[in-house]
Amino acid sequence: MLFCQECNTEFHLFLRRHHCRQCGFSFCAEHSGLRIALPSQGYKDPVRVCDDCFEYVNNSNEQLTFVCEDEVLEP
Repeated sequence: MLFCQECNTEFHLFLRRHHCRQCGFSFCAEHSGLRIALPSQGYKDPVRVCDDCFEYVNNSNEQLTFVCEDEVLEP
């Protein structure tokens, strides 16, 4: 891919592309500067992800934590 998936900026010598480890698309640094662990993909340490995937994974983790907390609190 020659363009950022988010802003369509063209990659060149001074604007590198970065791959989101969750979705696999290419993004500029501005849209892929966040990092999060993806244990389901084999990444225990935080890795680069795009903004959308960060939000999706982070929200999924919050919901999972909420469900686990509810189960722990039940007698």
